[in-house]
Amino acid sequence: GTFESSAHPTSGTAEVQSDGSTKNLVFKNFKSDSGPDLRVYLSKDQTDDDFIDLGTLKGTEGSFFYELDSSVNLDEYSTVLIWCEDFSVLFGFNTLK
Repeated sequence: GTFESSAHPTSGTAEVQSDGSTKNLVFKNFKSDSGPDLRVYLSKDQTDDDFIDLGTLKGTEGSFFYELDSSVNLDEYSTVLIWCEDFSVLFGFNTLK
């Protein structure tokens, strides 16, 4: 899927890639504004009501990945959020297809 902007310009793509033993959420050509405590969440929707925290955003530009736990249900948690924890603001999102 392609990132869409919310409170801040956010672009690029993210997709899940698997080699059979591991699954990775791969960001490509990603770009977003910087902010305090930006996190990457897998969520059921565009809110932080029910999510899996993948950790700190690794960069505001470039390509990088996050290894996913094998227990993550991507049918249920199919929205990638770039979330500012300090201000509870959604920078951008991506719906995995």
